[in-house]
Amino acid sequence: MSKSTCFSRWSFKSDLECYENKLLSYEKEEYQRLQQHYRFNESFEEWITDKANRLFILKRGVEEYIHEKLIPAAYQKAFENGIPDHPKEEYPEARLMKRHFIIHAGPTNSGKTYQSIQSLLTAKKGIYLAPLRLLALEVFEKMNDKGVGCNLITGEEEMIVPYATHLSSTVEKANFQDEYSTAVIDEAQLISDRERGSAWLRAILGIKAKEIHICCSLNAVKLIKRIVEDCNDKLEIHYHERNTPLIVQKEKVAFPADIKKGDAIIAFSRKKVLRMAAHLRKNGFKPAIIYGALPPITRRKQVELFNNGNADVVVATDAIGMGINLPIQRIIFSELEKFDGTGIRKLTSQEIKQIAGRSGRRGIYNVGWVASMTKKASFIESKLNQKDSIIKKAVIEPLEETILQIQYGNLIDKLRHWNNFTYTLNYLKKADISKQIELLMILPKIILESNKDKLLYHAIHISFQKRNPILTQQWKNYVFQVCENNQRLEKPFEEIFEKTSLDVLETKYKQLDLYYSFSKMFQKQLNQEWITIHRQKVSNLIMQYLVGEDLNIFISCRGCGENRLYFEAGDYCEKCSMEHFLKREEYWLI
Repeated sequence: MSKSTCFSRWSFKSDLECYENKLLSYEKEEYQRLQQHYRFNESFEEWITDKANRLFILKRGVEEYIHEKLIPAAYQKAFENGIPDHPKEEYPEARLMKRHFIIHAGPTNSGKTYQSIQSLLTAKKGIYLAPLRLLALEVFEKMNDKGVGCNLITGEEEMIVPYATHLSSTVEKANFQDEYSTAVIDEAQLISDRERGSAWLRAILGIKAKEIHICCSLNAVKLIKRIVEDCNDKLEIHYHERNTPLIVQKEKVAFPADIKKGDAIIAFSRKKVLRMAAHLRKNGFKPAIIYGALPPITRRKQVELFNNGNADVVVATDAIGMGINLPIQRIIFSELEKFDGTGIRKLTSQEIKQIAGRSGRRGIYNVGWVASMTKKASFIESKLNQKDSIIKKAVIEPLEETILQIQYGNLIDKLRHWNNFTYTLNYLKKADISKQIELLMILPKIILESNKDKLLYHAIHISFQKRNPILTQQWKNYVFQVCENNQRLEKPFEEIFEKTSLDVLETKYKQLDLYYSFSKMFQKQLNQEWITIHRQKVSNLIMQYLVGEDLNIFISCRGCGENRLYFEAGDYCEKCSMEHFLKREEYWLI
């Protein structure tokens, strides 16, 4: 071999090594940038001593190496080490107790909750966990009326009674620190709900009470029984029968001609509820109005109107189906389909049973009736007789301790990688945390990278209507203010005007709730008198709107101008709706 050939090869090898070193030098700088984000302890030199790692980084870069190789493995290992084989182990103090569970299973109007509350009334120290703040408030008042001192804590309000021995709260606000003699967990079939179910799982696994009453539908018994048995706790099951018979009316109900005192008419949108109530008022009825967006104070006043006889009918959404006790003789479905967030679907058997079961209140009526404004009485009958699908999975969400102990990445990274983690327990399914991730994504990078994961974790778990842009912006502003360690959060508004629309009033009340929730969560100074006055004022204005003559929700078709009670999508009548569809440009592009 000639000297020139040898030199050439040596020169090529030297140049290649020089090029590789320069490339690695550049990749090292990139790694140091990413290291601040992912908080790795390993040095770049440690990585490239492995030939496979070195080759991967040279070919595809350090960023791809981190995202494709290192991060998934690191998160998987972190979750495997941080998450126990069974979530019961996350509550060691409850595991040291020998708890006694009593499951009360049965249909609506069977006295499940009533019997549980009777046990709570005689307890030395007790806690009631509600699915709704309205129910928490109802039990709070019942306890205090019976001479049992009881506090109220929900995400939006707090009422402290001197020397109270009991607590009534929403299930998300369960107290896991104190020990109770008796606990009641209501509507526990919601353990399978993708957004809220984890709160019921936590309560069953972690509440520290000697005696725990669980109220649920029949299809949840098998799952709850398995969870309790896994905890090695004592269990007994009481099955409850409906107190009054439920009869399906064969004839179609004409609106408003066939409406009578004691009826509750069910629609599945706020718009339809308001329009039907307006129509009834014009025909001489005094309707009570109940839907989910109403402030609790207003909803309670509407319930009282009906209970006291100052309203003769109820017009409501399916919000009526969850624990609101009203003297209803007949439930009337205005429709048997609903929009569930993704599309129109038929009502499930559980939904029909939950709502229809509110009729025929014991002690007032000997029988409950259920009817429809459609011709599908047979559909209701079949759903009432149908055996509900067994609930097979409980929803689980990552605990604060699980997420915050991971050192890699920001909170978005941690939650996304938790989504990829698989639990070995076959009756668990992961919560839908997409809305929490979406909230984090609207925050600037400087906040996400500020090592304030604990603060952000608490912020994304504050409940509010996330699809409302006004509330979402308020949430974002409050995150900024909390990050800046402000002692007091800005008030959402200063004044409310008398002629404000119903939509705006409802949003105003939600703004007050969000202001209160953030202030309480992050222990900020709160002007309690100001928020109480404004809540009352907004609630009163909404109440005036609902009971006043201004509740006129008749509208004209956007096509022909015909005046109707309500129209379907787009506020067109049936005829104009089809003409409008045919004119749409999208139709011709199909």
